[in-house]
Amino acid sequence: MIIRTPRSLLHLLIDSVLTALAWFAFLYLLVNGIVPIVKGERKSAEISALAHLLPSLGTLLVYLLVAACIALVLYAWAKYNAKRFGGLDRRATPPPLSHADLAASFDISVAQLEQLRRSYISVIHHAPDGHIVGIETRGS
Repeated sequence: MIIRTPRSLLHLLIDSVLTALAWFAFLYLLVNGIVPIVKGERKSAEISALAHLLPSLGTLLVYLLVAACIALVLYAWAKYNAKRFGGLDRRATPPPLSHADLAASFDISVAQLEQLRRSYISVIHHAPDGHIVGIETRGS
């Protein structure tokens, strides 16, 4: 997928020139550096590939050991959670509220709740402590 963003002709030209310069630099390094070594035209010190890997092998082994330990801990944690919470449905929806329960939660009567449901515009007045002290409805 190619993401295209609107930009001016100057920005497009600068991006194109920088990209072309980067490709030319890459090709120059490839042709003058790697290709002669592969063809055997340039000689380097005779060091085996294993000698290059030995200093890094210990570090890589430590990284692999740490990664294996972390994976083991995560696997054990997942198994523990599956055993402990396997049969529970923690995402169950709560039971629906009845009109009486909803009215009681706002400390109003069921008649006032029905009045609020029927009206198009409602103005609710609150006391300083947050309780509802008055309800005005318009346009039932």
